[in-house]
Amino acid sequence: MAEGLSSEPRAVAAVEIALPTGKRITFASTHLDLHPEHCKLQASKIVAELGHSSNPVIIGGDFNAVPGTDPINIIEGIFQSTCVGTGCPGTIPVDNPTRIIDYIFYRPSDEFEVVDHRVIHETYASDHLPVVATLRLQE
Repeated sequence: MAEGLSSEPRAVAAVEIALPTGKRITFASTHLDLHPEHCKLQASKIVAELGHSSNPVIIGGDFNAVPGTDPINIIEGIFQSTCVGTGCPGTIPVDNPTRIIDYIFYRPSDEFEVVDHRVIHETYASDHLPVVATLRLQE
C-alpha cells in the first residue's frame, strides 16, 4: 500500500483447472483499489504472480483504471484484453457508460482466440455493467 493512504483490503482469487485434455488453465478475478498508487502496485503484483505462469491465464474484474493509465499499461505489458481498439463499450456509470474500468485479460495471446466480447446492459445488480467474453483455447 502507498504510504499515507488508507484503503480496504484487496485480493486476487485464482483457481487452476484441468481440462479433459490434461491442459491446465488459471482463472482469476480481482477488484483493484480506487487510489491510483495502490492500483498501480496491485497491477504490478498481478503481473509478477500470474504473468509468467506456465499455465494460460484469464483474469477479469474491476481494475478501477481506464485504458492508457499506468495500471492498465502494466497489465497489458503481459496480458491481452478481450476488447482491443477504440470501439470497446464503456462499463461505468451504469446508466450512461462513458468509461472502461472492467476488463477480461488473458495470456499468452497465441493460445486463445477471442470469439466474442460484449458489455451487457444490466443495471440492477451493480453500478458497473458486466463484461462477458468467449475465448477459444487453441489446442
